[in-house]
Amino acid sequence: MFDLELEAQDLEYSAEWRREKAKQYPEDWRNIAAAELLDKIAMEVRAMEGSEIHCQISAAINERLDAKGDFGSFFEEWSDYKRRIGFWEFPSGKEYLSDMLKGMLKYWHHVSEEIAD
Repeated sequence: MFDLELEAQDLEYSAEWRREKAKQYPEDWRNIAAAELLDKIAMEVRAMEGSEIHCQISAAINERLDAKGDFGSFFEEWSDYKRRIGFWEFPSGKEYLSDMLKGMLKYWHHVSEEIAD
């Protein structure tokens, strides 16, 4: 199964990074708001352990593993999504995981088509 605890910890790391940016740029209130949202999403993601979306993400990753697919490129793009949280993206924990699954399927399907051509 995809490790939601590690994903939540990564969100918390991003929240801490935003708090540091808030100290560096105290006039930009968005950093504190983003940190609070990231903490909230992390808590909600942890609560999704064993949920349908968690199972779907795990299945998508396992399918990609079986195909010996590239994970790095997708997760680089996903990192960009996380950086937008609190600025341009405002998901709940469930929406975050849903966006992750949609992104995986879209990205990996597109990559598969490119390889096939």
